Amino acid sequence: AKERVQSLSTTPTPTDVSVLVDVTRAVQVLGNLLSNAIKFAPRGGEIRVGFEVLPDEVVFFVADSGPGVPVEQVEHIFERFVGSSSAASGLGLGLFIAARIVDAHGGRLWFDTNASTGSVFRFTLKRAVAS
Repeated sequence: AKERVQSLSTTPTPTDVSVLVDVTRAVQVLGNLLSNAIKFAPRGGEIRVGFEVLPDEVVFFVADSGPGVPVEQVEHIFERFVGSSSAASGLGLGLFIAARIVDAHGGRLWFDTNASTGSVFRFTLKRAVAS
């Protein structure tokens, strides 16, 4: 993001929130979504990362100011070997793998996209209940 002069902002992190997760896999999902945001946001663009705490789950998000997901790929974006741009590098497996990881944790992964405002990818993880 620094090389592309993109601004990166995050939400404050409360210290009293825990999720039930394989940390390595959760980091893989966030890393994939953040990597895609950096790849598709324009030079000088904006990327936001954060989460919202709900009673039973936490909703994580990665938003970018890129061109959005092309209309013809919206329906298939989480399928294997589907890329968001012919100019993009990669095999088209990142979102497919991320969706499988989130699903294996009992969560869901989805997105909103708009050609003029970019995309927001969100996923949920179950909250850990304090005993």
